[in-house]
Amino acid sequence: MAKAGYKVVVVEAQKNIGGMTSSGPFIKSAPDHIIHPCAVDTIFIRTSGIIDDLDLKNHGFSTIDTDPSFAYLAPDGESIAFWRDPVKTADEIRRYSPSDAKAYLEFADTLEALLSVALPMMRTDSRRPSFKDIFSTIRSSISNRRRLGEIGALALGSADQAVAECFDHPLVVSALLGLAGGAGPIDADGSGLGHIIAALLHKVGVGRPVGGMQSLSDSLKRCLCKDGGTVLTGTPVEEILVAKGQAEEVRLADGRIIRADCVLAACDPRTALGRLLPDGALDKRMKARVEHIPANARGAAPMKIDLALRGRVEISKHQKLRKDNVDLRKPALLIGTAEDIRSSFTSSIRGELTPDLYFWAAILTACDPTQAPFGQDVLYLYPPAVPAYPAEGWQVLREKAENIIISGASSYFDNLDSLEIGRWVETPVDLGARTGAFNGCVTHVDFALLRSGPLRPAWGLGGYETPVKGLFLGAAGSHPGGGVSGIPGKLASVRMRRYLDRIS
Repeated sequence: MAKAGYKVVVVEAQKNIGGMTSSGPFIKSAPDHIIHPCAVDTIFIRTSGIIDDLDLKNHGFSTIDTDPSFAYLAPDGESIAFWRDPVKTADEIRRYSPSDAKAYLEFADTLEALLSVALPMMRTDSRRPSFKDIFSTIRSSISNRRRLGEIGALALGSADQAVAECFDHPLVVSALLGLAGGAGPIDADGSGLGHIIAALLHKVGVGRPVGGMQSLSDSLKRCLCKDGGTVLTGTPVEEILVAKGQAEEVRLADGRIIRADCVLAACDPRTALGRLLPDGALDKRMKARVEHIPANARGAAPMKIDLALRGRVEISKHQKLRKDNVDLRKPALLIGTAEDIRSSFTSSIRGELTPDLYFWAAILTACDPTQAPFGQDVLYLYPPAVPAYPAEGWQVLREKAENIIISGASSYFDNLDSLEIGRWVETPVDLGARTGAFNGCVTHVDFALLRSGPLRPAWGLGGYETPVKGLFLGAAGSHPGGGVSGIPGKLASVRMRRYLDRIS
């Protein structure tokens, strides 16, 4: 918008921009260790064109490619690495099951076909798709017509079902479920689309931002300011003021009012269309739809723990069993058996905490030593499934969850207790309080087939424009959904420019 000549003011409640793509020295006892409360890697944004469109590399953004990008760690010390090359990934699997290795190559081909069909529509306005993107999807559908049945089964079924259909070895099943589980419950219809992360890995690879995720947000800020935009931080929004059905002003918590021809809400839709709008701005029917937008509705939500360490942490049991030069400190690590993964989600949905939590982990300083003092590490721990609504409440459950996660991590990472300087802990409730995300939902709206495309976040609210003239949605709650992509904001800006042209 700023590049197009519009006057843009960005208002951010936190002291730094970025929200869930922020990072910084959050641990008081370790002020030189960079902590990531949420996102840590870039993958989806590599498909969006935004990095090149905004020339973010010249604004300070750079990444280190990790390959392998993910590795599954089994309790007995075995491991399976996920490489950008699917053939190399299949070679990893072949050590345990030749038949599963062959099946993985078939699975990867299906995922590639799914991505080639879906990606053009993921990058376009779902309610006003361009002819070019429609043609690309049709062309991909024709060229992959023999796989359309498999694509349909994958898209409509669960992630667990997709794995059960193709694979047998327990390590392979656990590895694939661990990767897909980052998108949400693996037993839900439509969760098979969670396997698209493997397709993206094979297509564009994974990049870890140098200096932490904050570098992405800061590069966007520099780009905006270079083109005349303004960024106000530490400035919560109190209300979007509406007159005659038109969003005209934004009232800040400190009482200031910003006049606007249009407003883009980068928060979740239940906040934007609920708490921030005055009574009567939406009719009864639309208000009810907003109130029923699912956000951690099934009861499972992620939790975060980051550890600042005074030395280098090793994964010696698993590293010793590798017969190659792969450094297991560098990829994102998937930890938990298939049963642990299933139990983590089903227990969370019941409001209970399983004693065998599955989690993701990453030693961020292994790739980028600048994120801690020389010779020291930062360990990122991310259980995708803890109870969003525990019966006893998070004030009671917090310490128990911490102990389970740290105990589980200590089974894989050497000498964790003696290395710890301090920790950052964020429950789903904490995350919601810090970021303002409704119910602490990291994707703003639950990942589901019927909350995709023009149905995201709800019927009648897809396509970025809202029933309030001049108010637009442009975050993870809009098409194409969660993940660090920038696509919702990019597509919303196109709608905003059209709107401004109409009213000028």
